[in-house]
Amino acid sequence: MSCSKVPESNPGGLEIAPEFVTSLVNVTIRMDDMLAELGDSGNVATDPNGFLVIHSIDRSIRRVKATDILQIPNGIGINNTKIQMGPATLADRSVDQTVSMNAMMTTFDASTQSDLNAVDGTTDNYPSFTAQSGGGHSFANISDFEWASILTGNMALEATNNPPADVTSLSLDVVDATTSTLIGTYNFPLLTAGASLTGNSTLIGKTFNKNLRLDITAISCSGTTSAVAVDLNDGLEFEIVMTSMLSDEGEASLEPQVLGGDSIPVSFSLPNDEEATRFLLASGDIDLEILSDIGADMELVISFPQAEKNGNSVSYLTNVSGNQTTNMSHGLDDVDFDLSTDPTKPYNVLPVRFNIVSGGATSVVEYNSSDEMDVTVKLNDLEYDLIEGDFGYREQNPDVADIVLDVPDFFGSIKLYDPVMQLLTFSSFGFEILMDLDFDGFGIDSISMNTTPQTIPYPSFA
Repeated sequence: MSCSKVPESNPGGLEIAPEFVTSLVNVTIRMDDMLAELGDSGNVATDPNGFLVIHSIDRSIRRVKATDILQIPNGIGINNTKIQMGPATLADRSVDQTVSMNAMMTTFDASTQSDLNAVDGTTDNYPSFTAQSGGGHSFANISDFEWASILTGNMALEATNNPPADVTSLSLDVVDATTSTLIGTYNFPLLTAGASLTGNSTLIGKTFNKNLRLDITAISCSGTTSAVAVDLNDGLEFEIVMTSMLSDEGEASLEPQVLGGDSIPVSFSLPNDEEATRFLLASGDIDLEILSDIGADMELVISFPQAEKNGNSVSYLTNVSGNQTTNMSHGLDDVDFDLSTDPTKPYNVLPVRFNIVSGGATSVVEYNSSDEMDVTVKLNDLEYDLIEGDFGYREQNPDVADIVLDVPDFFGSIKLYDPVMQLLTFSSFGFEILMDLDFDGFGIDSISMNTTPQTIPYPSFA
């Protein structure tokens, strides 16, 4: 029996003593004879010198992912923040009526009533009269309105003189017909026949109900010096127009509008005090719990002023039922958050904007500017494509991995001369990695195969 020559100098070699049993005859066994018996194993060959060459490859000893180093915890957000409804803008309202001379003159003195009645339905000189009280005259109810407290607003009154004689003075009060509270006062020194004039009165600080009354506190007429057609059913037309009303409380229909809101910087911590300046999410959810004590159905819009998705701003609308609790979840896929805009803490800060929006209540609803929504916001199940920031020094200890060499069975063991182990490492992390690996080989004897610590640079992107 004879074998291929193996050099005696073999520092660090592996040896397993082979045993062969054969008849007592002269026989020679070569390594290539053994190779032929093994067939095409794919990892055994002979070199030009007749030495046996064995190779074994494990292409994925250990994979370390970014999520092994840093995970975004669940629950980033805020608890029970209060968003007040704030004052509401009311739609313009108007009411009108015509007050005939017959209706006004019921409070005139008897002499003036007599003079007017004498020419009613004739062509004659229109009688003159000095200042008289023209009584109170109710308007029709304001539509889609019960009552309101007004912070700012204007009430314009237009008066049109239909009789053929000039009104030389006209003083008017608009009052709440239910409470007799004065809402506005108007004075017209001269209102010529067929003409219209408009006066304005502020609604700041006024509270009134839907039923208004016009009190004609004084009216005088110059009469005519020539005959005219006199019809006491003719009178003065009055139109009230209320505009630019901002109300803090009331019962009325509401226009579509943005009501109260607030901007809140959400500061958070990461598990190992990492300082993140950017999250580009692959997926995730924003989970909301909203308790509303606003009487009307509203919308809550949550926006992220320093985020974008495919170049567009990021906001989420949730329909919120009045006086109920609403739960809703929205997806955060592909949202890119800039966490670096807070000047006092340029990392781990997520700016959030809340706005209560009225979609437009066509029916009368009760409201108060101090009504609020109690909002809890949580960001959960966040998976990222990219994180930027300062992650400090981190030590990662992957689990122990076994490398099983795919070496054929040679009916025993052989000695490997000068074995070589190559370790190829690829990194797409955006920072340098110092890799210090410990390897131990196990056969009949264990042997240390440690590598020298080496730095893996971060990749460069053109």
